[in-house]
Amino acid sequence: MCPELQESTNGHNQHMTHQNPLIRNVWHFVVKTSIVWKTAAAAGTSWEAAKMTGTTHPYFAPLAAILCLQVTVEESLSRGYQRVLGIIAGVVLADLTAHFIGIHGWSVALLVLIGTGLARWIHLGPQAVPQVGVSAMMVLTVGGGHYAYSWDRIIDTLIGAAVAIAINVFVIPPDFTEKAESRLEQSIAALTARFEKIAKWLDAGADLGDGRKLQDDVREYIHHLHEAVEDVKEALGALRYSPLVRRRRQRLMYYRDQLLHLRQGYAHAAGILRTLLEWQVSHALPDSHKRHWSEVCRAVATVVSNWGSRLSSMEQVPIEEIPDVLSRLLQNSSPEVRYEMSLYNDVLELLEDVAAPQNDALQKRFHVEQTVLE
Repeated sequence: MCPELQESTNGHNQHMTHQNPLIRNVWHFVVKTSIVWKTAAAAGTSWEAAKMTGTTHPYFAPLAAILCLQVTVEESLSRGYQRVLGIIAGVVLADLTAHFIGIHGWSVALLVLIGTGLARWIHLGPQAVPQVGVSAMMVLTVGGGHYAYSWDRIIDTLIGAAVAIAINVFVIPPDFTEKAESRLEQSIAALTARFEKIAKWLDAGADLGDGRKLQDDVREYIHHLHEAVEDVKEALGALRYSPLVRRRRQRLMYYRDQLLHLRQGYAHAAGILRTLLEWQVSHALPDSHKRHWSEVCRAVATVVSNWGSRLSSMEQVPIEEIPDVLSRLLQNSSPEVRYEMSLYNDVLELLEDVAAPQNDALQKRFHVEQTVLE
């Protein structure tokens, strides 16, 4: 099925599930438990495929299928690659040991030592390292170093890994797009709420105690953004090798770019609040400025909210929907002035953070900063 047809079918299925709650619940159950029944299907299919090759040890194929079928296609490929590589290395070492040394307790120990040590030395991966030792020991002891057993183990493992990967790619491919989108929308809503809280804090008189609590809240949520980053990475990894979900992969790449803007938005919110706190500590923030910056923060909250509502359609907020108070800020300040003042403020804050002030102006700003951070 071509990607466009697959996407169309997916959209039709989603439409049907929205229309019928029973179908929606059944479909969600099927998707939620897909790792279970796909593993069972991979095991049975790989067994039959291995028997068709004439192997006398077909149980290695379903074993590989069970171990290789993971939540995402990317993980399945990684597991399959490492397992096959580890088995080949183990088989080669076991055959050499059986031919030149024989089967003894000390030779088994030496074989496992050399196999796992060599695997770690050449960085085969966490799945391949123990597989080298296990395969080498099984071939040497159970197979007696016979080529038929060694060959069956390699071929059956290849069959099992290939079946597991194919089923994961083409049968309900893992898709975490909705989870990533939901997490991103929650983070945007939280940023909107933070700007609204800053506005309410200014309306209430900009109490320093409440301001510090709000500052801690903004800083703490910046760390929570890591969860949104990981969700988007997981979703992209799940679709990386899935040819049938090309459009969803493009959407996730868009979300990844928007996530960068979101993280910058939280940094800007923290910077705005820090400056307002410093201004208030210096007893120089008049009521008129409190009202003005409260209006600005509410306008920013509106823009951020509109941005979040357009996330699914991958659209930016049009310039005509920016509130007047922000439009005036854009019109009344030249880029040169904005850049110069921003750089000047950043340099002063850097000096406050890393150096002892040497003049009265910096001493005053340093005292204000210390008060804000306490």
